[in-house]
Amino acid sequence: MKKLNLALILLLSFLFNACKKQIESPKWNVDVLAPIIKSSLSIKSLVEDSTYQLDKDSSVILVFKQQLDSFSLKGLNEFQIAPFYNKIKLSSLKLNTDTITQSITLGQIARQLLTNPDQNLRTVGIGILFSHGRNLDIPDFNNLTTEGVPFDVTEWFKYAIIKKGNLTISLLNQLPVTVSNIQFDLKNTTLEPLLVLSSNFSNVKPNETRTETVQLDNKKIEGSLQVNIADLDLLGGKNLLVDTNAALKLQVVITDIELEEADAIFPAQNVVVDTVEVPITLVAGVEAKKATLEKGLVRIKVLSTIQDSLFYTYKIPNAITPEGKPFVVNGKVPPSKGGVATQYEFIADFSGFKIDMRGAPGKDTVNAFYSDFTAAIRFSGKPVFLSLTKDSLEISITMEKLKPAYLFGFIQQDTLIEANTPVDIFNNISADAIDFKQINMKLNIKNSFGVTVEITPEYLKATGINGQTASLIDENLIGVLRAIPAASDNPLTGTSLELSTKNAAPLFNTIPKNVAYKLKIKTGKQLFVGGPKLYTDFAYTNSTIAPSITIEAPLNFSAKKLILQDTISLNDNFKNQIRNGKFIMLVKNGFPLKILIKLKFLDNNNKVLTTILPQEAISEGILNTNNKVAQASKSKINYNLSEETMSKINQANKILIEAQFDTAPPNTQIKIYHDYKIDLQLIGDINYQVN
Repeated sequence: MKKLNLALILLLSFLFNACKKQIESPKWNVDVLAPIIKSSLSIKSLVEDSTYQLDKDSSVILVFKQQLDSFSLKGLNEFQIAPFYNKIKLSSLKLNTDTITQSITLGQIARQLLTNPDQNLRTVGIGILFSHGRNLDIPDFNNLTTEGVPFDVTEWFKYAIIKKGNLTISLLNQLPVTVSNIQFDLKNTTLEPLLVLSSNFSNVKPNETRTETVQLDNKKIEGSLQVNIADLDLLGGKNLLVDTNAALKLQVVITDIELEEADAIFPAQNVVVDTVEVPITLVAGVEAKKATLEKGLVRIKVLSTIQDSLFYTYKIPNAITPEGKPFVVNGKVPPSKGGVATQYEFIADFSGFKIDMRGAPGKDTVNAFYSDFTAAIRFSGKPVFLSLTKDSLEISITMEKLKPAYLFGFIQQDTLIEANTPVDIFNNISADAIDFKQINMKLNIKNSFGVTVEITPEYLKATGINGQTASLIDENLIGVLRAIPAASDNPLTGTSLELSTKNAAPLFNTIPKNVAYKLKIKTGKQLFVGGPKLYTDFAYTNSTIAPSITIEAPLNFSAKKLILQDTISLNDNFKNQIRNGKFIMLVKNGFPLKILIKLKFLDNNNKVLTTILPQEAISEGILNTNNKVAQASKSKINYNLSEETMSKINQANKILIEAQFDTAPPNTQIKIYHDYKIDLQLIGDINYQVN
């Protein structure tokens, strides 16, 4: 808005740049009496066309619009997802547990008999070896022993310390005779303690299998084992078919194993398989079924002590790109070396993904998605040393800076919104008192959320430049609940509620510098009346509830010391060439306002160096009985400039123009009409230094 002091700026601009000559010498002083400027100012000169309109009687109505602080519904501008952390001990690793078989054939037993000191047993041994494929009477014989029969399980491990586990031993008798008793030991070759286990079976008939399971808790086992038979007793028989390849088969398998430490060839396997439903924290009452992320990051950190490469996949199946591709991150963690854990970090962009927030497959929940994390080792065929109670895989997944661009679901809120907005309608204006007879105000509230908003203004109040406050009093507006319909989508189209009052004059008579308001907001109305959740609400990141006020102020008011101010920079030529003198302002004032114009000269720090005061005020126009200017007043105003004043002006960098307006008589309500004007003529009676 242009203000009356713009005229003074224009006058001074003409003044400060007048009468410059280019000859450097000689210099002399002359007395000059000359017109500087002549101007006529009306309401059109003082304000923009767009900020005023005319009432029926041609009086002026000023129109201002002020946007107040807009706000979003609570908790819709960010997601909070708790970090996922898992530390996996490698006791969950698997080893190959194929059955290992060691055979003792009838031929081996016969050869063992050949070394027996008993001649009869040596004869039996010779008979068996020479009767392969024929029938033979085999006598009973007892107390056979053998030591150091290799039993190799290095395809499982070189050695292992077993915390828990079971070893299942099966004895399959393929001999033509009954094993009346067998007692044997399973021993380490070098690792102490040597004895792994002792076992025995009795009365095992031909083609019969006996099985026993023993615990291996806290056992140390080598891959190269030995079987020692402490006692083997056989029951003979008549006319038995001899097959020297027939054997006693000892079969071993380890199950339910928990390793503490091992040097082993591990099979390809997943060491981590973790599917979790990830909850998303939103403000209470907001239940999202779908969301689109404006931005976000997924940070994956892995700390591994595993001496093998680790391959991981992190997937969020129900988070997809606009092209329909799911969110997948694959990575490889190198083996640890020299006892130092490998650290690995990967950051993936999560921006733009559309998330189905109904939880895991088959569910229809809200505020959740599910993720899969798998980590695997691959078969290398090489032994890897693992301290399985110490080595671990630490996984940390955090989702950072998640900001939704869009939410769809159900939005229920019951909250109070308070805001205090600086207003610029009356910038550069002060007054001891101003009294508008009436100000009409429209409060417009725009809703760009896809949910019906019930809104109740609790208060609307203003704080003036002098600290005074005033509240809007209107029982048809304050405290009245009204609904703003939901915005529509594709494209987003907001809806508005407009409330009007004619009682806004007390607010603006304060010459407000701030307007504060408090609104009670409710959404999800159907729940408040017992209805179902419809899950049709939506919100965008830029959705707001945006209040604004439009003021229609008929210029029908009284004013006391209403001051308009503005600051301009000084022209150095003006300061250096005018030595002393005065300005004479001839005024025909057709406005019903007494006007006093002061000139304050400032330094760079806005400190006042000197003030030039007029010798008198500009008289107001002469009113008729209807308080309308019938005749313009005439005034002659002098501004004296002494050499002392000019010396201070020479130190100044700026000039503050201050125009003070008063209605006359005091407290009289006056109107401003569109045909009011003020004619100004500025004359300089000055001592001017000519170069």
